[in-house]
Amino acid sequence: LTLRVDPHVGALDQQKLLARFGGELASGSWANAFQSGVWENAGTLRISREAPFASARGKILPLQIQKRSE
Repeated sequence: LTLRVDPHVGALDQQKLLARFGGELASGSWANAFQSGVWENAGTLRISREAPFASARGKILPLQIQKRSE
């Protein structure tokens, strides 16, 4: 899972942001906490400093699934 942060946001502590990202994913139930822990231990959570992708109509969706290039 990659959290995209627009470079225009400016300087930020990526470790703190990654911890907050994992914490928010873990909130709500024990299942969320378990899965978030699995992702964190596997190194699945990442921060990417790039502009978010906009659809053809200019919408920026909160979840985007991209096809893997083979």
